[in-house]
Amino acid sequence: MKFWPRRRPKSVPAPTLALYTRPLISSRGRRAILWLLGLVALVYGVMVAILPPAFYMMMLSPLALMFVLVVWILPETDNPPDRFMSRMFFLYFISAILWPYYLAIQIPGFPLIEIRRAFSGLATLALLISLSVSPRFRGRLSEVFWDKPIFAKMFLAFLLVQFLSLGFPKSYSSAISTFVKDQISWTAVFFMSLYIFSKNGNIIKWVKTLCILAVIVSIIGFAEYKNQGILWANHIPSFLKVSDPAMVNLLTPVFRSGEYRITTTFSVSLVLAEFLSLTMPFFLHYIGFGKRMWLRILCAVADLVIFVAIILTQARLGLVGAMAAHLVFALIWAFKSRQQDRQGLLSAAIVFGSPAIVFCVGLAVMFVPALHVRLLGGGTHVASTQGRFEQIQAGIPILAQRPLFGYGPMQGGVALNYTNAAGEVSIDSGVLALLLNYGVVGFFLYYGMMIFLIIYGMKAGFAARDWESSLALAATNCLIVWLTTRLVLAQEDNYSLIFMVMALLLVLIYRGAAPVGKAESSGR
Repeated sequence: MKFWPRRRPKSVPAPTLALYTRPLISSRGRRAILWLLGLVALVYGVMVAILPPAFYMMMLSPLALMFVLVVWILPETDNPPDRFMSRMFFLYFISAILWPYYLAIQIPGFPLIEIRRAFSGLATLALLISLSVSPRFRGRLSEVFWDKPIFAKMFLAFLLVQFLSLGFPKSYSSAISTFVKDQISWTAVFFMSLYIFSKNGNIIKWVKTLCILAVIVSIIGFAEYKNQGILWANHIPSFLKVSDPAMVNLLTPVFRSGEYRITTTFSVSLVLAEFLSLTMPFFLHYIGFGKRMWLRILCAVADLVIFVAIILTQARLGLVGAMAAHLVFALIWAFKSRQQDRQGLLSAAIVFGSPAIVFCVGLAVMFVPALHVRLLGGGTHVASTQGRFEQIQAGIPILAQRPLFGYGPMQGGVALNYTNAAGEVSIDSGVLALLLNYGVVGFFLYYGMMIFLIIYGMKAGFAARDWESSLALAATNCLIVWLTTRLVLAQEDNYSLIFMVMALLLVLIYRGAAPVGKAESSGR
């Protein structure tokens, strides 16, 4: 009888040597993956050949999701790149103010390489890696962010509204590109600021850097006014020149009534004036509450220098913002002084006479010709004022068509389709732009966050236990100035700065609510 060897059951794997392992994917599976990659490459090649460059951003979205997934599955460690993130954050902060965004490295076939975006991209990458690999990093960030659940929920809801507004934009490529930029310069900047400011000393470092940058920009403005043109307009290296006509126009000198309007490193004079007015509350805080007399005098001189620079911009919103900063500071100083000495006559006069002071300032603005023209406009300002009223009237029915989530990031101006005297599509009011971009839901969430931070920031500032915590008063004043200037300005250049201020306030509110020992340990 013929002997047949007993076959091995199929369910039992064949034995392997101890130092070898069975491959996870069979040869057939590997071939299928290669065919799939080849098909994807073919489809992408056809799309690149057929579609215009405006759709390239949409084609990169799957690769971006794969990159985020790779970062998220990194192994955990106790040494996240948080120091690198902090360095890149401060470099981004400095470059966003001192480096004009229209000076970028342009390589044929590649997108513009902006200095500020390079730093923000590296900082964002370090943030994502730190969130992925470090439980300690996630714990500290979560503890500060969720200390006030109401604000945290409003912030996340506003982020969701930004995403939902992408549903039916006027231009998908423009909306998605703007959405990605906003998540880097708004959301990512907010969370990395939250972590960096949670360490003791970084808030003071940031405030000092901001004040120094404001003085430097003002000095550049004085030199530019004397030159009657942007200083580097005729000295830009070839590798930094951008061929985009819109950016080239930014280098053209701008005059109003024969007077040159300074812009320095910003896109337009209005944005520069807004930035300078936003820095004033921090100078005023040092003037009113600083301990060293020489520093208080130096800040007073700097405040005057910045005010003169605002005048050279010929932007009414800068003067309105400066007036708001000084009026709010006077009230803060009066309440703070009365908190320390209830017998003080000057502080009592300001506190109890504040309604009369505001009334007198209003009368002066209405009936003093110089103040009326500079703050409310007149003569050459009539056209811009009338244009804002026309935009509001035209924007209401457009908003009614998509009231909940708006038209998408930076799509409000396209939907409004209002052209100025130069034939350019323009939207001037930040309030109207916010409504058209993100709808009524986004509008109330955004301003809800601002009002929340202003109320709790004032409480934290008046109850401050140290100098760093007292800066909550200046940051709150800064947000009030921001809300004032947003009435007549829609450009988003200073949004990143405001998200830093929001994170600064949230950290100081957290410290004010936490016990002394816990607040000190969180900053180590």
